[in-house]
Amino acid sequence: MSSRCTAEEEDGLSYCTCGKSGGEFVGCESNLKDKSIICPGNGWYHLECLGLTRKDVDLIDKFICPQCSKTLSAMKRNRQPRKRKKNQKQDKARKLEKCQRTRAFKEYKQNVLQEFGLHIETLKAKMPLLKTELEMKLTKAKAAISKQWKSKIIQEHSEEKWELCMNIMSQEQSELIYANTKANIVTMNKEKNQLRQKLQEKEKLVQQLHSQTIKLTADIRSREQKLKSIQGEAQRKKDVLERIPMNENSTVCPMCCVKPRDSVLGCGHQACEGCSINLETKRGACPVCGEIVNRCIKMYQS
Repeated sequence: MSSRCTAEEEDGLSYCTCGKSGGEFVGCESNLKDKSIICPGNGWYHLECLGLTRKDVDLIDKFICPQCSKTLSAMKRNRQPRKRKKNQKQDKARKLEKCQRTRAFKEYKQNVLQEFGLHIETLKAKMPLLKTELEMKLTKAKAAISKQWKSKIIQEHSEEKWELCMNIMSQEQSELIYANTKANIVTMNKEKNQLRQKLQEKEKLVQQLHSQTIKLTADIRSREQKLKSIQGEAQRKKDVLERIPMNENSTVCPMCCVKPRDSVLGCGHQACEGCSINLETKRGACPVCGEIVNRCIKMYQS
């Protein structure tokens, strides 16, 4: 990489595709590989025209412009000798044989599957008949074996031995029945215990709900009593206020109706000192005009 500002003046050539002089250039090394290649930028290109920086150029070992690289790749393709196909007829015959084999195999596979399916359907249809035949044969065999056994015992021993054997068999059957009933009783007891536990849990829930309802009813009653007391006090105050005339000439406080008027509210109305201080601290309303009390002034008699 070097500056080519003076090169254009010396040899009269224009470098890069833009044809401008000055700036930083990078050299194309396509002529080193093949001297017949003519570079369109006369072997030198601006870094700005290629969209590269100095760091990118330092990382590149050999720079070749894009047009020269295209021409080199085209030349390589043209130089490569084309492979001639040998024995094309044999290849075609082999391919045809393969296709025929695959088709024949597919057809054979389909035929086998169809035959196998039909065989399975016939077996399914015959299954119930075979089952009934086998059951009949088993019953006949059992009856024949029992007759042979009975005749052998009678021949060898006597009918008493046969009766003993039958009694033993009945005892074994009764023991089996007893064991089965015992197991059923155990399972029933387990289920009974589980149901008992569930009932106890539900009873606990019912008790909790009952206690909650009792608490709620007590709370409702207490609130009703408070409401009644508040209503009674409001009615009493109303009655007191109705009894006392609300005019400026009366000397009794309009709120407590007991103490004399000795302080003036911000709205101009009068009340006792305790009631006025209470209204001022709580930011209450005047009982006469309803205006919020911001301040009160103590009155002194001369």
